[in-house]
Amino acid sequence: MWRYLWLILLLVLLFCSSAPAQKPLPSHLVATVLVKPLKPDFLAQGEVPEGVASALVVSAKEGLLLAPAHLVQGAHWIDVFLSNGKQQGARLLAVDYLTGLAVLRTKPFGKAKVIFRSRFPGAGEKIFLLGRPRFAPSLREGQVTESPVRVSLQGVTLASFFAADLPLIGIGSGPVFDQEGRVIGFALDLPNLSAGLRTKVVPAYLLSLLVKKAQEDGQITWAWLGLEGLELNSALRRELKLPVSYGILLTKVYAGSPAARVGLRGAQKLVSFGNLLLPLGGDVLLSFNGKNIRSQAQLERLLFSTPPGKLAEMKVWRKNKVKTIKIYLGRRSFLRP
Repeated sequence: MWRYLWLILLLVLLFCSSAPAQKPLPSHLVATVLVKPLKPDFLAQGEVPEGVASALVVSAKEGLLLAPAHLVQGAHWIDVFLSNGKQQGARLLAVDYLTGLAVLRTKPFGKAKVIFRSRFPGAGEKIFLLGRPRFAPSLREGQVTESPVRVSLQGVTLASFFAADLPLIGIGSGPVFDQEGRVIGFALDLPNLSAGLRTKVVPAYLLSLLVKKAQEDGQITWAWLGLEGLELNSALRRELKLPVSYGILLTKVYAGSPAARVGLRGAQKLVSFGNLLLPLGGDVLLSFNGKNIRSQAQLERLLFSTPPGKLAEMKVWRKNKVKTIKIYLGRRSFLRP
């Protein structure tokens, strides 16, 4: 009898200590988008041909999808093939030049709705790229390698994304999920975002914001300050002898920007501390609209959630005292900084 009791106890312990099973990924939230005629042999090709990509179903009830902007912009027609094989046309609702994504609208086709995870993934987190470039689901598994990571275009920082070891060869662009089946980003097969095994992924909070902007305004615009900075970590505070414990040290303020018009200052020179070159002379940005700022990514999150033209209040550390500055936010232009 005792032998059986020990066996039952062992089984219970094994069951309790085992890792929870991963939730099935929501493949029904991924569709195939075609924008030009393709011969059937593309289904057997190793690489994803031009004119086809995967899209994310944001809301089946509203007929909203997210797709790569470079694919659908300028297309004469857009066909969407759903996970159940049904095909229907779609129209371009809005294009976003910050993320490189576009919002599509088609007729309602169900009740499925995406869950966006607002929190940035941490380095080492297991993630999944789920595409449908050939009508059937294709899966890539990887992990986050850096979060956040800055994305620049022509020397100008666009936003903070996160990086992952997700090669896009053979699968192309597509939404990225966590182990709970929530969308944490969208990977785009673009030269400035994907190279070899490393891919920079648009974070989910931006996806959620751009869909909301497209629905409410029919267009996507982002607020702009025109500054860049470094997180004020302990090493930077010690070497520069700064008394503040948080904030970002402004390294660059773009000429003609809202930040420049109110007199914010970027670094004036670089000074060598051994092998480390540190920027000197810039303000330390402490808060934005009452929220303490601890990183460039956090500032962007607050900034992008605020409409252009709004009056914002910032606190900066300059010459051993805190200065309050009020600033009207500009509108982000992608023709110039």
